[in-house]
Amino acid sequence: TVSRCGMVYTEPRSLGVDVLLHSWLESLPPSIGAAMRATLQHHFDLYVPGTLYFLRRYLAEPVPTVDNQLVRSMFNILDTFFEPFVEREDRDPPTAERVAALASDLPALFMFSMVWSVCASVNEEGRKRLDAFLRTEMSSLGFSQPFPDAGYVYDYCWSAPLGADEGAARSWTPWMETVEPYEYPAKAEFAELIIPTKDSVRYKFLARRLILNHSYVLMSGPTGTGKTVNIQQMLSSEMPEKWTPISLTFSAQTSAN
Repeated sequence: TVSRCGMVYTEPRSLGVDVLLHSWLESLPPSIGAAMRATLQHHFDLYVPGTLYFLRRYLAEPVPTVDNQLVRSMFNILDTFFEPFVEREDRDPPTAERVAALASDLPALFMFSMVWSVCASVNEEGRKRLDAFLRTEMSSLGFSQPFPDAGYVYDYCWSAPLGADEGAARSWTPWMETVEPYEYPAKAEFAELIIPTKDSVRYKFLARRLILNHSYVLMSGPTGTGKTVNIQQMLSSEMPEKWTPISLTFSAQTSAN
């Protein structure tokens, strides 16, 4: 469709996802060299089209999405891992050791980002089926950094051990092992207690990374699951000082004006 102002509109299905990949690869910082871009292209071709087909053919989404939207979300998450390698005047360029470490981590970072984008929009039953599908695909295609056998692929983060140095080796780590053990405040009121759970840890991790990299985040889910309180806690006490939260409340009576 060509609009009256000369813009060309294309159906997402007609556009496909490969053009998004090629455009995104061109936008990566120079330190993400040809070899790493080839690795990203290779893993994308191996896993993304088949996973999207499986999702559309067999699974249900509480909130409908389109393929381009899910793939763009995957790139947004990957960009949070590549941001430290963007050359800026206020910091030194990445060292060869850091670039080599990123290249080593790249397959796992790709799979982590795909799990929390392409595979994240389905319901609980869909996640179980996607877990089995992904494990079968990774095994048959020889994925180099597979998930642990226990639990689901959604239960792990690619992370160094808690408290380790920045250059420490990374591995698939259960979410609750990426945060300090919870200590009950001695004088806190019961209503003020926010006890970390696997869900709150992983969703705050993703939201924080995306926000710090200037990506928009929309968190949806059933009523009463702690979305608002966890986001408020993250924005008020877990962000750098230069970030100031502004809260706006909307209801069924809120108008466009």
